[in-house]
Amino acid sequence: SIATDTYESIAAGESRAGCCILNGQCGVLNQTDCNSFNGMFQGEGSRCNGSCTLTLRPCCYGATYQCLVQTQSYCNALDGVYHDDDSSTQTCGDVNCLNDICGLGADAEPGKPPRQAERLFLPIFLHAGVIHLIFNILIQISLGKEIEQASSWWRFSIMYIGSGIGGFSFAALFVPDQVSVGASASIYGLLGVDFVHLLHRWKALRDRWSALSCAIFSAFLYLVFGTLPWIDNWAHSGGFFFGLLFGNVFLPFYEWAGWKRHLGFIFSAALIGISFIVLLTLFYENTDPEFCSWCKFINCIEYTPGLCDDEFG
Repeated sequence: SIATDTYESIAAGESRAGCCILNGQCGVLNQTDCNSFNGMFQGEGSRCNGSCTLTLRPCCYGATYQCLVQTQSYCNALDGVYHDDDSSTQTCGDVNCLNDICGLGADAEPGKPPRQAERLFLPIFLHAGVIHLIFNILIQISLGKEIEQASSWWRFSIMYIGSGIGGFSFAALFVPDQVSVGASASIYGLLGVDFVHLLHRWKALRDRWSALSCAIFSAFLYLVFGTLPWIDNWAHSGGFFFGLLFGNVFLPFYEWAGWKRHLGFIFSAALIGISFIVLLTLFYENTDPEFCSWCKFINCIEYTPGLCDDEFG
């Protein structure tokens, strides 16, 4: 994963660092940086003790596990988190910047991804700004109005939230370092529900093939759009998948009756349960962050050289 690779890179770079003292102030730097400040380098692997004032501390900033050993004022200028927890916190290898990014009590050890249950549902209700919120509301109204009228508010709520949780379960498993906000997983779930709704009303539709072509094209277009940087396409894909299943369980069956209805209901409900069990088991039990090394390419495709550099790290 990006976080693990970044942590290992940071730790390797700091392996030759040591305490640098200048005018009674100190911090852990490599020898080259220490010499450039005319400081006294105490040797590779050395740590600063109580003989000096520890002013250089790990500073976590940004959203992609970025860390520098710097002063508090410099860290504040970066809008970062200055780690002066105790005297033993002196290098970036001593902290886990993902805890600062994720927040909400995340306390994973350095180099380990936080296992936060809230990341499976909380992003549905968070947005990156007013424009993001308004955009999602408009799409939600256009997609959800007819679905809610056809199913009732409580069925709609289950399909909407269930698809969102399912989508972010995919994202948490396959791209654990990706920062996610927004209701797009639930909105893609509504696309899946709308697709099922169309099939359930198939014989009643006048322009059925036109409607089907439009639904397929819209889903394909949105998923292709999700391969651009910083768009959580795993959440989108997972939301669409669970939307199909939840729609098959909770939407009225206009065309299906008898054994077809019961079979479709049982199959979809069972697949929902099995999918959640598998995803949550892998999310909590998988210890190999590289078990799916190609999964990041679902989230971003390099249509031009360097397009995904900021996301892949």
